Amino acid sequence: MVSASDIRHASGVNSILGEGVRYDKSSDTVFWLDIPTSRVWRFLPDGGEAELFLGHNAAFACLTENGSILAGGEGGFFLDGAPMSQD
Repeated sequence: MVSASDIRHASGVNSILGEGVRYDKSSDTVFWLDIPTSRVWRFLPDGGEAELFLGHNAAFACLTENGSILAGGEGGFFLDGAPMSQD
């Protein structure tokens, strides 16, 4: 059982609404969507954090096998923030 004293503030990011929080054990990475700001956030418990601005409302985000972020929504599909070709 986790007690309140075991919980600590881990990241200083300023999300409006964090959704779809996922933890990837192989890379020790937590990531989530902040749909209102069109961002995907990535947090590494060893001290790093990064945001990926998509410029559109993402409906989903997931980590690929090589650690890239695949996201998609109203603007199409994006890999690490770059639009993917529709070919």
